[in-house]
Amino acid sequence: MVDAKGWQAIDATVVAVQNMFPGHRFALAGEVDAHHDTLRFQWHLAAPDADEPLVIGFDVASLENGRIRQVFGFLDKVPQVI
Repeated sequence: MVDAKGWQAIDATVVAVQNMFPGHRFALAGEVDAHHDTLRFQWHLAAPDADEPLVIGFDVASLENGRIRQVFGFLDKVPQVI
């Protein structure tokens, strides 16, 4: 859904999502799994007192010299648009 390059573009994407879902928060959903220079992790976007997250995502990131080089993101659960 997004092709963001650089920390400013990534930050702008997160801000845009937060503006679409005021009061919701991103949270890591479990441990980050790492193998060499590759990481994978699941995250949730949810309202503070919600029983279920509104959005569930799964990302895979590659590192280069200890910095994020590339991230592939997958959306496992998204809200239905009416």
